[in-house]
Amino acid sequence: MEQVGRLALRAPVFGWMIHDAINGLPDAKYYFAFNVVIVYALLVYLIGFPFLILTADLLAFLALGFIIYMSAADSFSAASRNYARFMKTRAPV
Repeated sequence: MEQVGRLALRAPVFGWMIHDAINGLPDAKYYFAFNVVIVYALLVYLIGFPFLILTADLLAFLALGFIIYMSAADSFSAASRNYARFMKTRAPV
């Protein structure tokens, strides 16, 4: 994940904006958010409805992935606890 962050910071204009939002003045975060909203609105204006559908599909995919990740994390941790308990009670070969 750290490599993705470093890669995003190396992008010519967008990376400078992210770097300024993280390390700059306190109000730079608001300018960055405003710029993201304006760029999104411009893309919706230029590309239109397909861009809205693509964005909705991407957000639905991310939401489903998050739900699966959150529900699977609990089952994996329970399975590893049960396996560790099983290995302790098992007779040595």
